[in-house]
Amino acid sequence: MATLVSDPLAVASVVARQEESLIALLDQCYGQPPWNESESDNMREAQLILERIFQPGVVTAILVGGTNRLEGIGLGWYAHIFLEDLRSVSNAGFSLKPPIFELHQLAVLPSAQGKGLGQALHDAVMREIGCPALVLTHPEAEAALELYNRNGWTGVGNM
Repeated sequence: MATLVSDPLAVASVVARQEESLIALLDQCYGQPPWNESESDNMREAQLILERIFQPGVVTAILVGGTNRLEGIGLGWYAHIFLEDLRSVSNAGFSLKPPIFELHQLAVLPSAQGKGLGQALHDAVMREIGCPALVLTHPEAEAALELYNRNGWTGVGNM
């Protein structure tokens, strides 16, 4: 059974010590369809996560398995920097004004999926967000879309 950890210092401590587990998690979740991310892409994403978890305004929760294995991660931040880039590539015709929160990462090992762990991560990250939020996901990521729809997220377009 996985344990949910959402205390910022505890999360940072575990993730910083488990970079290889983080990369393996990302590879298993995103190295296959529909994302097909390369190992080098997942290594860059792991590095971005490791850099950002210590920054103010970043909200992170993790799932740690019985052998202290990283089984899932939920991560988001207040997104004021990337909004201009998003506007420039979006064909959705919607307006985004800060403050806005981006649910950037929600990943659970395939072997641990279907047990409500993604929901637990989602709830832990989104629990205290008091502004509009967005999540970008692949239109063929059926389980992710189901979770987001169940939690009241609304699709606004494709990029």
